[in-house]
Amino acid sequence: MPELKSLTPGGGEGAEANQYVRTEGIRRVQPVAFWSGPLTADKDGNVKVSFKVPEFQGALRIMAVAIENDRFGSSFRLTRVRDPLVLLPTLPRILSFGETLQVPVTVRNDTAKPGTIQVGLTAQGAVQIEKASQSIDIPVGRERTVYFTVHTGN
Repeated sequence: MPELKSLTPGGGEGAEANQYVRTEGIRRVQPVAFWSGPLTADKDGNVKVSFKVPEFQGALRIMAVAIENDRFGSSFRLTRVRDPLVLLPTLPRILSFGETLQVPVTVRNDTAKPGTIQVGLTAQGAVQIEKASQSIDIPVGRERTVYFTVHTGN
């Protein structure tokens, strides 16, 4: 019988290289969870609670459970959390000497009006950026991507 622990889909080619791959830092978004503890409603049945939400873009589920004597109920709502202007650079994980590459930066406009946005990119070390500042027009609720040409030194 073959050794099942060593069989992999696709034959396992390149398995030795996995020892050099680090995945700890890949997860950018941390789960967000808050617990208020028991709260008491006012005479109209309303409760107010506030939380300081960490830097986050996405949807949060707000849940409530109520109990009174032998009755209980629950409800939830989704709420969107987003900044009015969001920048998402897509940077390479590894660079080598003497490389030229395009670094895309996507900008989303969730403000109340369209605008001309000035996008800049800076770097340290042996890196040069062509045209390190660019202007783009972005309509409301849309996103646009600008590309920066980056050269690494020798």
